Amino acid sequence: MDGITATAILWHTCKALAPDGDIRTYVPHRLDEGYGLNADAIATLARAGAAVIVSVDCGITACEPARVAKDLGVDLVITDHHNPPATDADMPDAYAAVHPRAPGSRYPFGELCGAGVAYKLAWARRHALGGVRPGLAEAPRDAPAHARVRGTRLYRRCRPAGG
Repeated sequence: MDGITATAILWHTCKALAPDGDIRTYVPHRLDEGYGLNADAIATLARAGAAVIVSVDCGITACEPARVAKDLGVDLVITDHHNPPATDADMPDAYAAVHPRAPGSRYPFGELCGAGVAYKLAWARRHALGGVRPGLAEAPRDAPAHARVRGTRLYRRCRPAGG
C-alpha cells in the first residue's frame, strides 16, 4: 500500500510537470524479483529508453543498482524511508537520495512512511517551481496517512499466530 501510494503521488506530480512526457511506472514482481531495486530492472528500463528513474519506498541501500544506473547514463533518484546506511560513504551513488533519516540529516520528522517521503518530494518540486502552476495541483495531503494506516492494519492482520 505504501509503495503504490508513493508511486501514484509521484506519477501525478510528474504528469503535471510534463503532461506530454513519457512517464511510466514499474512495480517489481515480489516473487520473481524480490523486494526493492534490482540491477536487472534498472538495465531493462534503461534499454527501454529511461533517462531518469525514481524509486519509491526502496533503494536507500541499493548500491549495485545505483552503480548500474550510473554506468548506463540513467539518473537515479531514490526516495525511501527504510533504515539508511550509517554513513554517507555507504549510501548508493545515485543522482539524488531523499530520506528523512539519511546520515547527517536534521529533518525533524524521521518516521515518515514511503508515501510521506514521496509527498514531500512532490511538495518541494511544486514550491521550487514557484507554487501552483496550471495542471500542478497540490498533492493529496491525506494519501500518505492512508498508506500509513492501511499498511499498519495489514501488518497487524498478518502477524504469525501467537505473536
